[in-house]
Formats: sequence, C-alpha cells, structure tokens
Amino acid sequence: MCIENVIGKSDQVENKKILENAYDLLNDTYTKVRNISHAQKSSVLSSHGLIGTLEQLASRINAGKSIQVEVIHHGLHGNLSNSMELGLFRIIQELLNNTIKHAQAQHASIILTGYEDHISVMVEDDGKGFLPDTISNTSTGLESIKARVQHLDGTMEIDTKINRGTTINIEIPLL
Repeated sequence: MCIENVIGKSDQVENKKILENAYDLLNDTYTKVRNISHAQKSSVLSSHGLIGTLEQLASRINAGKSIQVEVIHHGLHGNLSNSMELGLFRIIQELLNNTIKHAQAQHASIILTGYEDHISVMVEDDGKGFLPDTISNTSTGLESIKARVQHLDGTMEIDTKINRGTTINIEIPLL
C-alpha cells in the first residue's frame, strides 16, 4: 500500500503514528468487508453451486431486458473448492458488469468447460468492442479481474475488435 511507503519516509514521530493508525484502520476495515462479502457470497454458492448461482445472476440481468445472458456449461462435476467457485464467480460477475456498463451489447454468453486439469471460462458479447491498448492500467474492473485470475494461477486473453464484440478466455488450472 502507498501508506506503507509514506510511513517509512515520514520523519516526524507524530505524523508516523497517525499514518500507522490509518494504515491499521484501513487494513482492519478491508479484512472485515472482505470477510462479510465472502460469507455472503459463499452461502449463496454453497447452496446453489457455481452454475446455479451464475444462472440466477443471468436471470436477474435478463429481467432488466437491456441484455440477454446465457450460461452454458460442460464437464463441471461440482468438485471445485469453495475458494475456486467464489473466485470464478467474482471474475464472471465483474466481466458481466463491464459488459453491461461499457459494451452496449444485446447478448452475452458465459461458457464454462471443465477438463481433467483445468477449467476454461469464456465470456463473450456482441457489443461495440474496444481497443485493448486504450484501456489504462487504472481500469479498476479489468485490473481486478486480472488480479483474481492470477490469484487462481490462471491466464486471461482478450479478443476484441471495434464493432465486433469481445471474447475473454480464462484458463484456471485444477490443483
């Protein structure tokens, strides 16, 4: 965190203490919010599973009528850990959020395929596409997705063209 850097460079004892307290408070708040969020989503995932939860999400989005989302799955046998399911759900949720906010798409598909050694996730839309080079490194949504994919030791590829939609391919190894 940036606060850690400032703490190390602060010469005044009083300022250093204030920064350390702020850092501790932020860390505490982050941990509490994260735990609440995980508990809330974990209970939905544990009762409905990843596919059921994604289908519920698609139904809620479809009810808004601005975009139609379909969930397609093959070869997933419910043998994913809770943390893997939660990570995948968050990734897909953020990808759909980006699609709704930016793509001006009519349709989106979530395609999950389970293999012996990895899971493939493809989220595609028929939206306006974008130029990947124009997305800044401060783009919170994509950066968050990349971080979550990396946390699961996965890879992500973006295939997009202006007026041709976007396809995001993610591969997550099964450990």
